[in-house]
Amino acid sequence: MTFQKICLAWLGLLVLGALALSPAAWSQSQASVTEPAPIEIDRDAVDFHRIVPKPTDPPLVYDTALVFTNTGSDDSRVICKAFDDDGHAVGRAATSVPALGLRYLLASDFSNGAAVLGHIQCGTHDPVIGSAFLLGGRAGITEVPVSQNPVDPRKHHATRIRFPVVFAQ
Repeated sequence: MTFQKICLAWLGLLVLGALALSPAAWSQSQASVTEPAPIEIDRDAVDFHRIVPKPTDPPLVYDTALVFTNTGSDDSRVICKAFDDDGHAVGRAATSVPALGLRYLLASDFSNGAAVLGHIQCGTHDPVIGSAFLLGGRAGITEVPVSQNPVDPRKHHATRIRFPVVFAQ
């Protein structure tokens, strides 16, 4: 075989490899472009009183409330993405928190009513503090852990809020 034929063979393999990979790469980029917008939810304290567990509730019905407290003087937008126990995205939701106010989302908002065990990551560019509570049956209300840190130290208000364990059934 001549050097020219070897080069042409390698070139052919490279072109075939590129063609084989390009549909996968294209569909992956399209998936990120076509991801649906998060559902918009607006719940306040009045709504919270309606969902607080009552002693008569079935003991195996649980949900996690993700509470956002805005400590700033402007309205804040929080966008969240939920993941199941295998790390697959299960839904997105967003809420607007009024200045010095409070809003909350439920883990069940992300899963279209299906049972879910996983975690949720949220982001905001404003001074928002996250808290989480497991609501359920006779267990009442139990606080669950939240981790929170600035995304970029130069933007002291940009924050990522992680709810490492959420549950809805």
